[in-house]
Amino acid sequence: MDEQSWVPVNLIAGFNKVSCLTDNLQLILDAMQKSTVMEVQGDKMRRRNDWMRWLILPYVQDSLGSQLQGIRLDKRASVA
Repeated sequence: MDEQSWVPVNLIAGFNKVSCLTDNLQLILDAMQKSTVMEVQGDKMRRRNDWMRWLILPYVQDSLGSQLQGIRLDKRASVA
């Protein structure tokens, strides 16, 4: 998320529930264009009207960053 709460569509497309539905970025953008809740600008989207509510303030990001430093997230194959 950037400083104005915009999120790239490819990030949204990577969510498990979304990627199960489609990998077509343009389809996701077109669907969001019709939304009364979300707004689209180029290849980014954000919550309409109250987007400032969802911002993570810089000092919180810095704090989280220092707390999470050294933690690695790995994709691991599930064991059946």
